[in-house]
Amino acid sequence: MASPLLSPEGLRGDGRRPMELRRLRVSFAANAPLEDTPADGASGACGFALCDGHASFTSGQTTCTALVLGPREASRFSAALSAEEVVAQGDVFGGGGAAAAAGGGVLFGGARAYGTIAASVTHVGFARSKRPASNASSFAGAGRRAGLSASAWRKTTLEEEHAEVLRSTLSAVVDLKLYAESEIAVHVDVVSGDGGELAASLNAAFLALLDAGIAVTNPMAAVTVGVFPSASKETQQQQSDGNKSGSEPTIMLDLTSMEYDMCSGVRATVAYYDRGDVAALVLDGAPTDQTTIDGLVKTCQSACRAVSETMRTASLSMLKERAIVLC
Repeated sequence: MASPLLSPEGLRGDGRRPMELRRLRVSFAANAPLEDTPADGASGACGFALCDGHASFTSGQTTCTALVLGPREASRFSAALSAEEVVAQGDVFGGGGAAAAAGGGVLFGGARAYGTIAASVTHVGFARSKRPASNASSFAGAGRRAGLSASAWRKTTLEEEHAEVLRSTLSAVVDLKLYAESEIAVHVDVVSGDGGELAASLNAAFLALLDAGIAVTNPMAAVTVGVFPSASKETQQQQSDGNKSGSEPTIMLDLTSMEYDMCSGVRATVAYYDRGDVAALVLDGAPTDQTTIDGLVKTCQSACRAVSETMRTASLSMLKERAIVLC
């Protein structure tokens, strides 16, 4: 077999095929009146009633919840995007990055013409999310200087990296030119981690934006993928010699935590816009060539479309329920 994780029937440990996703579940918080929230704001991370949007995304045993606050006045520590930053990000707003910056993106009376996204991620104590051991050595300098233990430093660094991916990806999803001088704060809690935490965080954050009524121009969805090289050294030698008769590497979608740890090849989190463009690509694991990366990205397109359809169905159901309540 190309991978020791597959049974003779070609099934993974949880009974899925290599290209099969785990069961997906999406939920939104009910609209609770403000007076139902405790005075100390103890309901949830900030109290659902105090948030403008809330959503939960579950893939198998991985669950992420996202809260959205805003749009609100941007703090002086998180200034809105300038015209130059919009140009530097490229075609952020779907076909008018440079043009928008040259026109609507200029400063009006010292005010920024675009809003900004502030993102944060927290891996709760009982979640099993962790940084791969291959990156543990980077703790040697900064972690000790900060006075943190190795595990605490890796956790903090992982949260910061995920928050930056979240911020940059959502900045291209939201129509920021509608929120001049404003900030939209997104916070994600990884409640339980069993692989695919970054993809689940992106999906939960996008759903929370919809729940908050934020204008989005590029709907998106994310999945994880991994390449499992042939276990046999003889097979790898045959392939390096040009003999294609050996077993081909196995590609698996939506990796669990065990599969992620056992994957000796490249691992990736891929996010796609509904229009077909790549929204985000985060690589990890063994170095690989561009051809393999392109193949992985293309493999994830149909999976992202399936995840997007699940989120779209749940969002429409949520809107219908709220419309009935209002009537």
